[in-house]
Amino acid sequence: MTQQERKNMKTCSSEVLECEQKNIEKAESILRRPFLRPSPTVVQNLTFEDVDNAAKILDYPIRNIDTFINFQRNALTLIEDKVKTLLIQHEPNKPKYIFFARDGELMYDAMLSVVEGTEIADRIHLVRLSRGSVEQVERWPEFENNFEKNRTYFAQEGMAQSDFQDSNENFVFVDSGYQGSMFNAVLNISGVSREEMGERLMGYLVFREASPYRELGWTDRKLIEHNKFAEEFYETFGKQWEGLRSWSCGIMEYPDFKKDRQFNWALAHWMQIQPKYCDSSFNIEKVDEKWVGIPYKDRRTYPFQEYGFADIKSVLDPIPHPNAAATDPVAAMKLQLITTSHFSSQEVRKRILRDVISTNTLPIQVGVKKVIQPIIKTS
Repeated sequence: MTQQERKNMKTCSSEVLECEQKNIEKAESILRRPFLRPSPTVVQNLTFEDVDNAAKILDYPIRNIDTFINFQRNALTLIEDKVKTLLIQHEPNKPKYIFFARDGELMYDAMLSVVEGTEIADRIHLVRLSRGSVEQVERWPEFENNFEKNRTYFAQEGMAQSDFQDSNENFVFVDSGYQGSMFNAVLNISGVSREEMGERLMGYLVFREASPYRELGWTDRKLIEHNKFAEEFYETFGKQWEGLRSWSCGIMEYPDFKKDRQFNWALAHWMQIQPKYCDSSFNIEKVDEKWVGIPYKDRRTYPFQEYGFADIKSVLDPIPHPNAAATDPVAAMKLQLITTSHFSSQEVRKRILRDVISTNTLPIQVGVKKVIQPIIKTS
């Protein structure tokens, strides 16, 4: 090896180390403020190792989440079909896609990663709400200013009253389940009704129970013919919920469903119980020049002893209702990385978008650089 070659190798090694250090610093800055959940594009180039190194700096616990990782990976093909279903059915009308956090974060990450670099991405929003953040003042006085704050927040996310009243605007709301109460809350606070919106608003729940909104169907039913996701999910999680049957009005009765609903049931519950970056949003506040839904002040740091977990059993035992979730930003970031890596790949983007949009080039991520690669439109 020549002296120049050794010099070049040393320079390359130095650049790699510098890149790794920047990634660790990025992961650390995210984990320091887990109540500001990052978009999938922000975490795109991070690795599990980056996340673990950042967690060690912050003295955050690093849990064994192998079971969660397996379920996340096994769910991705099913989520692909859900994203494709939404785009095929609604993209001709160019709607705003509104995903409701925390449960809708998985599908939000998936769709945004797929359409990154297209104009569709500008119409995708994630809103962080909870029952607490939209309740009337008389029930929870501490939310005295939240009515107007919510309206301001909605307007920021493309849902001002004038947007809803514009006959040219279409909306697609997406959540895990079960009745769409958050959909109604947004409309009520914005001063419009579901009847007034008519077909310009389509609300979808991955699993629906006694709701006027629709259950999100399947484009390719072959995906679920021999797929074991629902059975394995029930075997792992469902039996822990025997005591919840009366509370949930029978929605836990997995064996009684047809196969397509079994998978919707499993996906909805997976979206609900997987680890989240932070607690539910109870306040609307301005952070970094943007309005966001965030937890109580004493719930914005990590870890919460009562919400941490070490294994599957301890996640499930204390769950008081089906859409409770463990708060663990380290685990949540790793699951987000799995989703983002899958849906930003060229192969997956082709699979979903070839029947949806007519453009023949889309930017994709390769390493740390953005390049243009052709998407072949097939008949």
